[in-house]
Amino acid sequence: MNAEFEEKTYEQHLTSELVCGRRNFFPAGQVLENLVGFDVAIRTSNREFWNLFPYMYPWWRRLLSLHPRGVYLKREWWLELEHTIEYFPKFKFNCFIQAKRPDRMVRSDAEEYSSWGTPYFRYDTFFSQQRALETLADNTSGKAIVTYACPAFHTYSELWDAIRVGQLVKQSNFCAVNSLKGHSRYSYVSAGNKGIAHSEPTPIESLDFEKVLDKLAGREPAQSNLSFLIETSEAINSAAENSGALYKTYQAVLEALVKNAEGKLGYSLSRIYAFEFICNVQVLIGHEGFSNHPE
Repeated sequence: MNAEFEEKTYEQHLTSELVCGRRNFFPAGQVLENLVGFDVAIRTSNREFWNLFPYMYPWWRRLLSLHPRGVYLKREWWLELEHTIEYFPKFKFNCFIQAKRPDRMVRSDAEEYSSWGTPYFRYDTFFSQQRALETLADNTSGKAIVTYACPAFHTYSELWDAIRVGQLVKQSNFCAVNSLKGHSRYSYVSAGNKGIAHSEPTPIESLDFEKVLDKLAGREPAQSNLSFLIETSEAINSAAENSGALYKTYQAVLEALVKNAEGKLGYSLSRIYAFEFICNVQVLIGHEGFSNHPE
């Protein structure tokens, strides 16, 4: 049976727990949404919105009810942001998470039941995404986590209970992307890092998510947040080139974003966002002050 909740619902709350809970994580996508100002309001033609800024366009246009379609960030604003990003805590490492929605298998005639002899959870991988994420994992080895995450429950009530007590990480199963090379399905019975890769059943003891975070937290921070984002975007671009049929979509998304971006920061963030889109992956940045324990 399918999980009662949507994949995105689980992903959003997992991200929220990591960002707002006990760890110092920064979602890369928020740079575009907040710091850079990719906001719906500044591209709106809504009359009520533009009436709040009566001096931004000529009186005669206001008289004729001719309101702007929107405004775009100027080149000098983008270049200023390249300096502003250095006021953030120093970045240390990346965490790439592809959240999965589990199928709960309870019947004894289910394909993988013989591997467990008990009800279990499973999810499928997608070839193009898997290949791109494998390349990303290779390119960032020792400097990032590239992992699948899936809850070890399937009902709304269980999801809410885990959210309420801040236990989504504890109640999820994590499998390193590279552990599934050559496989298209993964099954497990409980939270943690143990499962079986299929089609040919292969027992897997993957990364211990908590311990790997602790290890990466001990890394020296980057000298420059801008250089960190540039390096991340280059690793991502190389991975995207290995995404097969998804690469054309990546290029199209990137082209649309960079039309309104300037400088190295804008281009790097656009690459990161485009990759998030085609691989359905959440990019989190661990930064200085990262703690593995709640305050």
